[in-house]
Amino acid sequence: MSMLNSSSTPTFPKVAVNTRVYYSYYYSVLILLTIINIAGNSLVIGSVARYRKLRNNINNYFLTSLACSDILNGITYTLYQLSHMTVGHMHNIASTWVACETLFGFFHGLIHCSAYNLVAITTLRYIAVSDPLKYTTIVTKRRSTIIIAVIWILCVLFGVLINLKSEPDTFSGVCRYESFQEAWHLILVTATNTLVPWFIMMVLYTRIILIVRHQLRINIVGQNQIHPEGEESRIDPRLLKKEIKMTKMVAVVLVYYILAWTPLLTYLFVRIHCPTCYFDIYVGGTVRLVLYSNSCINVFIYAGSSSEFKRAFKLLIRRIFLCENDGTIELAQTSQPTNSVR
Repeated sequence: MSMLNSSSTPTFPKVAVNTRVYYSYYYSVLILLTIINIAGNSLVIGSVARYRKLRNNINNYFLTSLACSDILNGITYTLYQLSHMTVGHMHNIASTWVACETLFGFFHGLIHCSAYNLVAITTLRYIAVSDPLKYTTIVTKRRSTIIIAVIWILCVLFGVLINLKSEPDTFSGVCRYESFQEAWHLILVTATNTLVPWFIMMVLYTRIILIVRHQLRINIVGQNQIHPEGEESRIDPRLLKKEIKMTKMVAVVLVYYILAWTPLLTYLFVRIHCPTCYFDIYVGGTVRLVLYSNSCINVFIYAGSSSEFKRAFKLLIRRIFLCENDGTIELAQTSQPTNSVR
């Protein structure tokens, strides 16, 4: 694909809208989502850091890593959007090419971190469902910490490297992705950040569904036969139920991730290939806000799907705002025997 040059600089047509109303809508929602993002993901990180029962679940290591990438991604994305404002000196945030490519480098690195944290979480769910008896020996805290570190290093490095380039002729001091990036760059980002992770996660979830259906059938047969001939030994129904519940929670996170990315990718592909096409200003703004909401939604999914997270959120909020001491409750939680290493 040839690079967009000065003769083919995208000219965004003027639209008959009250821009003041649009910017009031867009930036008020953006700021609201940023507050929810920082507060919600900080709640996830604080809950895992504070409560031992959540720390004993290795799956929560990756959920914490995902929360960290979402917070940093949210801050970076908000700075990117604020750089488009002409009010005061906000546009100076990324008015130089070095600042712009640095911003995009970290942004692309962070969105890759989020994607591959989800891949790692899905892989844990697959191991937990397919071989629960060996899960604790395969998935250890040390291995999980190393995997998380590798994900962060490789993703941030990749994000920075794919944005290293000389200043294009189409850069006019406004750091707007679709104004100067080539089509191949969007294809590369789409493939590595969405298509490859989606494919891996969909394959794993297909396998998880088949395994769960198989185990449920074994358990049903096992209700009448202690050792059904020709069948594997059945998994403890309570353990299977726990794994299914956790897997459903991760599946909801994955589905929303896909739904949030699809509108913006479609918009950017059309915009880059047809720079003179008319787009209502609200369309571009709304698809970006939908994508950004992906960084804010996980805390609500955890609270709605996990009783442990819901309880931890309540305790932490009470501790912060009401100065309540939750030490006795924490002791009561951790004193109960539980197979929480999962």
